[in-house]
Amino acid sequence: MATSSMIVRQKRNLRVLSVSESDNSKILNIFNGPNGRMIEYEFYFNADLRVALDSKSMMIKASVRKTEKNKRVNFLSQGSSKKKKKTEDIIGTLYGRSTDNKNELKRRDKDGLIRRFFIDLSREINNGKIRNAYRLDDRALFGTVAKTKMMTVGEIKRYGGDIILAQREIPRVIDKNSKTFKENYEIAVLNRLDPAQLTFPIADETPADPMKRGTFVKSNMTMGQAILDGAMYQMRAYATGHPEPSGARSTTDGFLKTDRIAVNVTEIDRVRLIKKKIAFSAKEIGMSGRFYISLDLIDLKKKVIRQNLTILINHSQNVEDYYVPRSIVKLKASSSFASPARYLKGTLEKEDKNISRVKIFRRTLYEPGSMYGSKHMQILDHKFSDRIVKHQKELTLHLKKTDIESTGQLKISRALTVGRTGAVYGNFSSSVVAHGPFISYRSNFYTRSTDRGVRIKSTYVCPGVVGFHFMKRDLTTKEKKFKKVIFKSGENIDINEPEFDTITGSETERYVFMCGGKGNIKNPSALDRDVKDGHVYEYRMKLYLKQGVSKFSPNTRIHHHVVPMKTVTVSVSNIAKEVVSHSGGTVRIETSASTGSIAKISFDIEYSIAGNDTSDLLEILSQAGLSDMYDSEIEEVKDSLRSIIAFDVQRYNTFTGETAYLGTASEGTFIDDGTSTPGPAPSPGQKYKYRLIPILISPSETIQAISSLTNPTQTPSLISPSVLSDPSSLTRIRSTAEAVENISDDESLARSEKITTTVSKNFSVSSLKVGTVQPSNAVPSIGSSMSIGSSIIGRYSTGDSYDFDVSTEHKEIKIVSGQVTYGGHGGAIVRWNIASDSNNPVDDLDYFIVIAKKQGKKYIAGNCHAGMSGPYRFIDFTNKEFVGTIEYYILPIRLDGTLLSEEKVGTIIQRSKKKKFRRSL
Repeated sequence: MATSSMIVRQKRNLRVLSVSESDNSKILNIFNGPNGRMIEYEFYFNADLRVALDSKSMMIKASVRKTEKNKRVNFLSQGSSKKKKKTEDIIGTLYGRSTDNKNELKRRDKDGLIRRFFIDLSREINNGKIRNAYRLDDRALFGTVAKTKMMTVGEIKRYGGDIILAQREIPRVIDKNSKTFKENYEIAVLNRLDPAQLTFPIADETPADPMKRGTFVKSNMTMGQAILDGAMYQMRAYATGHPEPSGARSTTDGFLKTDRIAVNVTEIDRVRLIKKKIAFSAKEIGMSGRFYISLDLIDLKKKVIRQNLTILINHSQNVEDYYVPRSIVKLKASSSFASPARYLKGTLEKEDKNISRVKIFRRTLYEPGSMYGSKHMQILDHKFSDRIVKHQKELTLHLKKTDIESTGQLKISRALTVGRTGAVYGNFSSSVVAHGPFISYRSNFYTRSTDRGVRIKSTYVCPGVVGFHFMKRDLTTKEKKFKKVIFKSGENIDINEPEFDTITGSETERYVFMCGGKGNIKNPSALDRDVKDGHVYEYRMKLYLKQGVSKFSPNTRIHHHVVPMKTVTVSVSNIAKEVVSHSGGTVRIETSASTGSIAKISFDIEYSIAGNDTSDLLEILSQAGLSDMYDSEIEEVKDSLRSIIAFDVQRYNTFTGETAYLGTASEGTFIDDGTSTPGPAPSPGQKYKYRLIPILISPSETIQAISSLTNPTQTPSLISPSVLSDPSSLTRIRSTAEAVENISDDESLARSEKITTTVSKNFSVSSLKVGTVQPSNAVPSIGSSMSIGSSIIGRYSTGDSYDFDVSTEHKEIKIVSGQVTYGGHGGAIVRWNIASDSNNPVDDLDYFIVIAKKQGKKYIAGNCHAGMSGPYRFIDFTNKEFVGTIEYYILPIRLDGTLLSEEKVGTIIQRSKKKKFRRSL
């Protein structure tokens, strides 16, 4: 349609056109045409038909433009405004510039124009009624429709009080257990499941669309086993913040007046949603990534533009949303137990043309290992055929040098979907492969010397353990077999150690503890009285599992028992901890998951000695066997006693049960960062128990040890082959062996050469390692004496000990919110990232739980894989039909099942996407 004369926009606007409450545009199809790649768009806007009829403005001129149209021109002269103009000059300027301005507006109208089309609003009205439109009221002319609208609860109650919600919460039968999120995480693993399979999304409410109205009683949400059902409900309760089940919401009762909810209403269909399809070439849009659609409401008789509505179209976002997959890749993994090739088999299925690739990640868990040390690794990046929409791929993946056939391993594989634009979406399907049952037998315990024996306390047993007892062997007497620790329950109460007082019962002999059931002691302890002062013992646990088998605990604990003298009081102050990044190098790390960061712990050691007179000091030295070393100089030694007291430092990980021996430290500041001590660096997210054991050092042996550093005749002691890694130690050994030979006869030169040759052969690294030197695990190092790796100086433990706890916080995960937009699947796309200063915290993350807060309550929207770098994208398939406001939260889960704090990442308002409405009666 064309107009011969210019249409001038009227100053006063009508209120006919308005922006749609839902999408204003959507790509329907992208295809190859004669002019290259073509894009088919559908645009949406609202039109008030009654106002359009009354103003006789039923025609819309729509323009798709690359740039926004400039509608302003200057009708006056461009000369200086300071010069006073005469009336005749102004009139002449207006008449003279009129033609130029008209031509300029026409030129601007064509600049950046892609397409132009006209929309006749009279087509939206029944032809039989349009002639009598001015005689009919709105109900008779336009009819009524049932719609889903968003209203505040206050508005609803003003019209009639409490009403039934359009989206009623689906009631469920909930049977939770009393365990923590982390414990239920382990239950899922023990039952050969990916823990994320217990936090899957489900339908939360009835559909808002009146055309889909039906009857919902309850959803069938079960895993088929009572233990898994309890774990599933409890994990979901922790994730959503609903510790106690509440009644399903079906009415507005319980909402705030300001809450906006969706309700089904019947209203006059006067304001219509106008749709228009149009196709154009992608080249016409250019590289800007956006364009405009301009709508001019025209009064053809008066030839004026009554209203203009310009809408900015984000083309780049529409293209990305168009290519969002409507489904994800499905993975079903398996493996051949009999094949010696050791390959992983699987089936990959995709049913969407917008899926181009798939990435597969795998995580391997071991029965005795800690879950925290096992992270996800990418093992495959597969490209699908572009010509096949529905595709099923039989996958055979050879895993060189990887044993997937052994029992005691659980392999969790996850398939991530990659769109045609290369965007990786965190939604995943998972499959678990294991040969035989996966029986975890992790357990931890702690020991401490008392004046009546060795106190042993259990700090953790995995959920599959139903009972256990402690076992030991004496390393001092070189016992090879472990034997049971027998004790009497009545002797286990120690009033001096309330931390360990957890045993109650009769005086009967007892050595087996029951665990896991109601009424059982959570952390039982035992007192081993059958010990000798000065002996070194190795303790372990024998576990009885619910599968009917028994296992030994993977961790043992070396304990040097010395009856406490209770003469040295140790105190610790200024405990500092921080998580720092590191780049590998020579720093050893306690757990393999924390490859991006370590924990640095420091504290100040102080002590005091009981007693102030000479007799007290003599008693201390006598108990340590050192009184003969000081004798008459006792008064002088007393003043300088601090110089001969040091501390053995141990670090016990209460999560993994491992003990690191950090050497010997003196009074002052102690730093544990993996570089200042022989032990590995602490890891973030762990709970440690440090132990300081005071020791007395012989002054004469100290002098001898210091002199050996310059005098090669002092032979270093070999407690383990690890000493041989120090070149200076090997040099001193050879020098000492040569020096002890007395070269005094006439054939001294020949004998000297022979001795040198013999020493080089006998005192080499290879010969010493295979000789009489015991391995490091046979003779445990309870700590170093003079320096790291040295055992020259004699140490005399007082038996006293001081324990204190240090918890290393995880490196703070700073989640950066991203956009929440509509995808081609009809729902939301949630985006977020982790700040660059978080030092790769994804190394110890398992997955994210995506939480959707709807109608004032939180629900699980789905899971997003976390074992990769960001940015993260999540497709919300569950809530695409929801009408209302959705607030999205991200809940990170660590590899050991630790639940971190949630972070809000965005909000979206989803309007009703219905383009057709049910006519009411």
